[in-house]
Amino acid sequence: MKYFYYFIISFLAALFAQTLMPNLGFFANMNVLLVFVIFLLIVWGFNLSFIFAAFIGLFLNIYSYLPFGSFILIYLLILLGANFLYKNVFINFSLFTSLILIVLSSVSYGFLLIFLNFIFYKLNLTMIYISLDKFFFYDLFWQIILNSLLMAFVFILGQFTTRKLNLAFLIKR
Repeated sequence: MKYFYYFIISFLAALFAQTLMPNLGFFANMNVLLVFVIFLLIVWGFNLSFIFAAFIGLFLNIYSYLPFGSFILIYLLILLGANFLYKNVFINFSLFTSLILIVLSSVSYGFLLIFLNFIFYKLNLTMIYISLDKFFFYDLFWQIILNSLLMAFVFILGQFTTRKLNLAFLIKR
């Protein structure tokens, strides 16, 4: 039953990100779903974030022009990289660690999306081509800034509201 709840939460989060976020003007560059998945990884661990990443990737594929499974692959690759860094590289589990992880995840998301788009364009699986131009880097820059601000806000809000977040940074899993 809990997986059904995860499914519904993922659906609502993807629906929110695909319908409301593009209409917010400047905040359209914010990737709420990526911040959500990385925050889940930091606080509740890899297993729960893996489930949400798979469900969110599934729902993003519904709204996407890319072949089925592209966003699942993107989110799971980012999650695997972030989990490796979180477990093996960073020893200071703090706000700065979460900010570094979200910056690296945002950059990875942008370039994985470009890479997969290029591969699928060359294989004639899609007719849309995203180029690496100044607009891409402008959007990526603002996505990094906005994702970092959202991560900081969620982290600070979580620290004030839940004890689990405070304990997550005291114990290395």
